[in-house]
Amino acid sequence: MKNNSFVNEQTINPEILNSMMSGSISCSLENDVQIFDSLLSRSGVRNLLDDVLKKEWQPVGVDGILKNYTVGDRIGNYRLSVYNQKLADIIWKTIGPFFKERVLNEYSMIEWREHKKWMPIGINPLFRFIQYKENGVLIPHYDAPYQENSDTQTIKSLVIYL
Repeated sequence: MKNNSFVNEQTINPEILNSMMSGSISCSLENDVQIFDSLLSRSGVRNLLDDVLKKEWQPVGVDGILKNYTVGDRIGNYRLSVYNQKLADIIWKTIGPFFKERVLNEYSMIEWREHKKWMPIGINPLFRFIQYKENGVLIPHYDAPYQENSDTQTIKSLVIYL
């Protein structure tokens, strides 16, 4: 599935997926942010890192947008993208029970409000990997929603630190 959200599309070794989940996840809430501890197993993280760190990474500028970067500009970070529905399904199976229906109001920080009630159904299968090197940075921003169709869009971001 190609779109303008992909920077340096890569694939991951499918054998890694079966070792990813830890089985002993916990969830806490801090400042309206859900924090999952032990989402991924140690071996799964190591296998995933071993795989993606071997790949070619694309430098981007401080805003993280490839089209705004020109060779010679300050490098903010390095990127690669993986579109993997199976990985999304595996993670959703683990974290899905922690998400409930969300009712939006005028204070909701969401761009699209045609529907007031939102039911969680999964996570976006586009995974954006970001690698920071010395003096790397990404300016403060918010993640624009991924819209699959008029009834399906992301309203939260899932950030996994490896």
